Parts: sequence; C-alpha cells; structure tokens
Amino acid sequence: MDEQRSDIPPPELQLKPTQAAKLVGVHLATIYRWMDDGILPYWRKGRRQRFLYKPDVLAMVRPASVEQKQQPNQPPKVSAWERDLQAQRTQAVLKRFGMIS
Repeated sequence: MDEQRSDIPPPELQLKPTQAAKLVGVHLATIYRWMDDGILPYWRKGRRQRFLYKPDVLAMVRPASVEQKQQPNQPPKVSAWERDLQAQRTQAVLKRFGMIS
C-alpha cells in the first residue's frame, strides 16, 4: 500500500525505514510489514525510497509512562489507540489469508 501524504513533513521529521526500526527497537522487516499492511503510513520519494513520519512511528510504541500497575485477577488496561492498532493488525492478517474481503 502506497499511502500518499498530502503534506510532506520537514526533513527532521522524516525517517527511513532503517531509522524507524532502530528508533522503536524492532526488526526492519517488522517496519516493512507494518507499511505493507497499512498499519504504518508512508510516502515515496521516487520509485523505491519510502519515508515515514516520525510521530507516526513513535505512536507505534507505548510510552513507558503509560505503564500502569495491574491488579490481580483483572485484565490489563489497554488504551484506545492500542485497541485500534490491534484491530487494524487483525484485519490485515485476516485479509492476507482471505478470511475477509
């Protein structure tokens, strides 16, 4: 999926996929999978180069300050954006395997 951004951010907010992977501590293949599944928006410069918006990449990581103590026998607290992200990932996987259209 080649999601086009209507406004290109300034260079200091642009990341290459390798930079994004290092920033959030995931494998480069994970970044490409998120882009291909439509979970992480990107734009292209030319035919091959993909770039990411830094705040979009940082939104993929749960900030340490959000960590909350869990009470025994209670489900973990999940933010709205985490639920939305999980729903997007689930739909992408179901589409990939032809379980939904």
